[in-house]
Amino acid sequence: MTTLPHDRSDLLWKGGESAGPSALFADSIDRWVDAMVADEHGGGGGTDGMLHASVVSKQSGVIAGVCGVDRLVERHFADCTLNWMFAEGQTVEVGDRILRLEGPAEQVLRCERILLNLLGRLSGIATCTAGWVGSAGGLGIACTRKTEWGLLDKWAVHVGGGLTHRLDRSDALMIRRMTSLFWLLMLPMRPRLWRWL
Repeated sequence: MTTLPHDRSDLLWKGGESAGPSALFADSIDRWVDAMVADEHGGGGGTDGMLHASVVSKQSGVIAGVCGVDRLVERHFADCTLNWMFAEGQTVEVGDRILRLEGPAEQVLRCERILLNLLGRLSGIATCTAGWVGSAGGLGIACTRKTEWGLLDKWAVHVGGGLTHRLDRSDALMIRRMTSLFWLLMLPMRPRLWRWL
């Protein structure tokens, strides 16, 4: 890369007719949604029959996490269907219906909290990032490698208009101030240091 901070979002999404998460991103999404479902320890329960639920926006913001929610439902709640009213990156206002979830009551009830956590967190990051990008006056805004939800958080930053920077430690060389300071302080000791190595 010739400029920093650089954007690596092209490694998260594949285009063309089969547009969707790249293999790298899909693997990350799957690990996160699998862990979220496992943490619920079954959960759910309730009435028999079909149920539908709607997700309605409580505040304005940028929608992010559509691909994560789609993978969640596809992998763990296959009898449910999603009907999205907004796409990834679109802006919603207070009271907008974002999606409708339909399916067997037990699956809808088990899915809803995970779905809301995923959509709420990633949309919050995208909304916050969009605010920073809007205030930066053309200056690139990038996230660090140290994100809590890994590539999901990086994706939300991208959706909000930010730069993803490094996706992992091997992605690009990075010299930190502390590394530079260490070697600067060790310079006078260099002849003795080489004997230790």
